[in-house]
Amino acid sequence: MGITPVYDPASNAVTFIGSWPAGVSVHEFFYDNGVLYGLGVQAGVSVILQINTTNPDQSVVVVSNSPFLGGGGGTTNGTYTTQIIST
Repeated sequence: MGITPVYDPASNAVTFIGSWPAGVSVHEFFYDNGVLYGLGVQAGVSVILQINTTNPDQSVVVVSNSPFLGGGGGTTNGTYTTQIIST
């Protein structure tokens, strides 16, 4: 299980807030309409998770077998662009 820390640049402190769901690895993050999402892998399948920022273990897969994590590329949401690394 991966760990989920929060980094505060003002105090240079890292705080552990919880683990990801079993078998999940998150590689990229993006916001859509105020909701945090993550692009990642669960049990070898590309997924998009809706991130629970209070308890990451309660994050849910909203798209399974996502086309975004196969051959590299990127996605843009408003003014935020993410470069997706090929897996």
